[in-house]
Amino acid sequence: MPQEYTKLFEGISPESRAAYIVVGEQFGSPLVIGQVRATLAGFKTHGKALSDFGSPPEDAVRLQAVVDGLVAAGGEREGVRLGGRGATQRRNAAFKTAKNARLRGRTVLTNLVAPLREKNARETQRVVDSALDQTGAGVGWDAARLDAQLVALGQALAEPAVADAAKTRGGPGAASEVVSALAELRASRTNIATGGTTRSETETLDLLDGIALEIMRSARRSARSAARALGQPALADAFELKELYGPTASGLPTLKLPTK
Repeated sequence: MPQEYTKLFEGISPESRAAYIVVGEQFGSPLVIGQVRATLAGFKTHGKALSDFGSPPEDAVRLQAVVDGLVAAGGEREGVRLGGRGATQRRNAAFKTAKNARLRGRTVLTNLVAPLREKNARETQRVVDSALDQTGAGVGWDAARLDAQLVALGQALAEPAVADAAKTRGGPGAASEVVSALAELRASRTNIATGGTTRSETETLDLLDGIALEIMRSARRSARSAARALGQPALADAFELKELYGPTASGLPTLKLPTK
């Protein structure tokens, strides 16, 4: 990559770099480039309004530099990494299904706590408590964390003593849903296209995509706030991420799953 684009990475902490890469992996660079151009058009028209709501002109300047870097790095090529909108929507659907399964599994286990305590079933209660502790933190958009939580829930629900205690409390259905959702979540990460890029080149694209996505999401938040305050719905519409999700979708992107 040309030296001027590597300057975009200066001052980024290792934690932020890793987070950008994980987010950037979820979308093909051609889609991101298309969305960046749409967002830059929004900045050109509404940039002054956004500056009072958290997105200064510097964000647009940085976003332009990022898209220039993406183009220079070959991000416009067909087949780069994760493909198009259809693949993204399938991953979003799998993520939503998995989060629903997580909620159901946690609900069933939580509702076992009191009955197990009444029966002084300490060993079984420890299994349940452990699973609830492991799955208590929110998963946000982190599919790796969601994967791990589904595993923990599935293992707890499959424990014979837990399964017996939950057999009339939704346990069988919850266990089945967790297993199915976990398989779907992992399957949504298959058939990843690399477009002939090396690992280093792919990581660079992912990093640039992740930076762009963060800037665009910030701009979208600012635009929605400004549109409400100023009574200008068109302002919000100019920053919706339609190139990524389509005109009506509002799904959350999934993140990279660990190799199993």
